[in-house]
Amino acid sequence: MGFSPALWIVAVACLINLLSDLAGQYESSLFMPVSLRVISNEDREAVSAFRQGIGAVLRIVFQSSGAVLIGVMTYQQLAFFNAGTFLVSLLITLSIRPALQKLLLANPLSQEVKKDKASNLLLDMKKSLVDSYQAVQGIPVLKAVILVLTVLNALFVALSPVLILSMKEMPSFAILNPTMTIAANSIIYLVGSILGSLLTTSLFKDVSIARLTKWVVYLPIFIFVSFYFRFIHGVFIFSFVTAVLAGVANPKISALIYRALPENQLATISAGIATFFQLGMLVTQGLVAVLVVMCSARTISFIFFLLSLALLVYTRRNVASDIENDTQ
Repeated sequence: MGFSPALWIVAVACLINLLSDLAGQYESSLFMPVSLRVISNEDREAVSAFRQGIGAVLRIVFQSSGAVLIGVMTYQQLAFFNAGTFLVSLLITLSIRPALQKLLLANPLSQEVKKDKASNLLLDMKKSLVDSYQAVQGIPVLKAVILVLTVLNALFVALSPVLILSMKEMPSFAILNPTMTIAANSIIYLVGSILGSLLTTSLFKDVSIARLTKWVVYLPIFIFVSFYFRFIHGVFIFSFVTAVLAGVANPKISALIYRALPENQLATISAGIATFFQLGMLVTQGLVAVLVVMCSARTISFIFFLLSLALLVYTRRNVASDIENDTQ
């Protein structure tokens, strides 16, 4: 390993990782208004799709290379190698900084001028969230899409636990073997995401995020029906289609947010949307954790089938009218 194992090393590593994640989120928020000056309005969807596709490809490459490096390097060497990747990121950022500064000088950021008074962090956060909520309320299609996709994300959280539980209860519910099935599940999502990114600028170029949302609400029904009837190939087929549509939808959502919302609220609203998604996923994870102990895989599949059916009915009755306005 290169050093004596100790609990304090793990604690320090976790703290550094937390700070790194926070810094990364902060940097992403800061870069949003800068990207508006680099990318034209009509190119944002294509650029977002390209970025998403490249990210998925790099995840495959890095995960594969990581598995290889673990076999040939010590943990200490891996730690220094990982630190070196952050150094490379810093050097790239410093190299493009002068060009970004010129863009900002030519087109300064719009900032709200505040009166000099005592600042309260909690009150400022509350005001930002309220302003963000009001901004989204003024865009019915964005509000409707976010609501539907939040529930969809929450439903899809159950897929991996139900898959593992199904293989435990029925060993034949697998492709070759359980290990291969779990690996294939991850690969299908990455490949589907890459394909969706490519199709965003071709086959689905003129398809709106509203229409995609109306299509995708049917997919969890087919997935959980496949789980219930122990049809593993159906699970993978519909999961792949879901990944493709998700790969198409994500760039379109990003482009819609960039076009529709004020520049000085982009970071706050995007963070709020991400938090909304994560809360839905957290609730579902807690529900699945309880159901896995109490119910069989088929029972859980039936429960989530009913939830998926309820989402479809709700979308058709209450959300479709708002979504339809965007397609006209």
